[in-house]
Amino acid sequence: MLHQHQDFAPRQGVGQSLALKGIERFTAVWFRRVKKPVLALAEAHVAEYVAGELRPCCKPCTCCWTASGLASQLTSTQVENKLYQLKRAEELGFTVPETLVTNEKSALRDFFHRHQCEVLLKPLYNTRVAQGEEQRILFTNKLKPEHVAQLDCLLTPSICQRNIPKAYGARVTVVGQEVFAAAVDSQAMAAIRQGWRRDRLPFRAYERPTTIAGKCVALVQTLQLRFGAIDLIKSTDGQCYFLEINPNGQWAWVELDCGLPISRALIAEFTTWCAQHGCFLHPTGPAAICS
Repeated sequence: MLHQHQDFAPRQGVGQSLALKGIERFTAVWFRRVKKPVLALAEAHVAEYVAGELRPCCKPCTCCWTASGLASQLTSTQVENKLYQLKRAEELGFTVPETLVTNEKSALRDFFHRHQCEVLLKPLYNTRVAQGEEQRILFTNKLKPEHVAQLDCLLTPSICQRNIPKAYGARVTVVGQEVFAAAVDSQAMAAIRQGWRRDRLPFRAYERPTTIAGKCVALVQTLQLRFGAIDLIKSTDGQCYFLEINPNGQWAWVELDCGLPISRALIAEFTTWCAQHGCFLHPTGPAAICS
């Protein structure tokens, strides 16, 4: 049972292990009615955010355990879950940064010092916090020694990853069997070195390695998708790392920056799908009407 934040510590690291209250091996799981927790916190917007993070963290853990009685059919929640993405990507041969997902203070401190204080902190699911009418965006941030030294409690599980020295960032857009790769000089500005979303830098088209392109297509197919926007990084030692996949990611800005024909590929993929499923395109718009 999940009563307090100290009781819940899913960990993902080398070997893709997951734990509940220190137990990492399960032969069967009974998954029943995970409800949104009610938290007694003074600030309502903080309580709402923490509750929202706890629920998706707990529920999709079922798709990461190997145990009997678990449904194999993918849902949108599973596909969007970063733990599930990392597991599937690693199974396909992607290199994944050493990762910890926890709300245990001791686990976070151990991970931080094991990686020589080079750790990034990311939201698990929600990237925005509503405070009245204002929306605040939560970006990837580097965890500092003073943060760890002052650590009192962690209300919600967060993603902690080893900070990989980056050469550049990459966005790979997969449409069916087509792969469109774009790179960004994410180390050009200090403000975006942990994540290029903090500012708008131009992307450039680049020739992706055949092996990486194949893995990207395989991942999209494994997740039962026909489209996916995959974030990768190239390290300073030449290694390519998988970060995440967005099943409904933005792509127009990549096409505009790089001249990549993503919209053409989307139209072709959509048209093919309609033909395969007995649909036709409405003459007044892009809606598909099934016969």
